Amino acid sequence: MKNNKLTTLAATALLASTTSVSAGDVEVLHWWTSGGEAASVNYLKGKLSDAGVGWTDFAVAGGGGENAMTVLKSRAIQETLLLQHKSKALRFKNGVT
Repeated sequence: MKNNKLTTLAATALLASTTSVSAGDVEVLHWWTSGGEAASVNYLKGKLSDAGVGWTDFAVAGGGGENAMTVLKSRAIQETLLLQHKSKALRFKNGVT
């Protein structure tokens, strides 16, 4: 199980550092908060930093990832609602109903 988590986080970090997107920063949601796991996160942070990619840490402790997924779902819903609100405001401003 631990190797699977390492593979997932490493793959995510690799994708973030090799995509053609020109954004210089990534926000990484993870639940690696214990000693050895945190050391692994710091290693990946360093590798991304060496590649010129900034890392914004979004660690959610507990639940073996379940808490992190709950937070992620909540953020996705909030972002969707915000985008819907902005879209409606823009349509109203432009006279579109």
